[in-house]
Amino acid sequence: MTLPPELPRAVLQSLAIFGAAKPEPSNCGATASDLMSRSKRKVPICGVTTAPSDKAFKAASHRQERAATRSALVRDADAPHPRAFGDPWNGEKDGKLWHGWCAPELLRK
Repeated sequence: MTLPPELPRAVLQSLAIFGAAKPEPSNCGATASDLMSRSKRKVPICGVTTAPSDKAFKAASHRQERAATRSALVRDADAPHPRAFGDPWNGEKDGKLWHGWCAPELLRK
């Protein structure tokens, strides 16, 4: 069996390690990236909660900051400090956590 020349050596070695059948050469122009599936995370760092996004929290805090700045301009007072609004620790997503290499299910994207 001959292998397509465009396959990198690492792909061929991984096919041999897992006992997979070697791909048949084809003329469809498939590259090595077309043969790979189920991409994995490089580092086991995941979000702490299951909240999909901080977008609504950030929009609300920026809206509150802009309103306070507008009212300070009307009163001819100093503008509030930008960090006075939208504490990230009160947001829906509470940061990320290192889970370690012992949990391979967390490496699936």
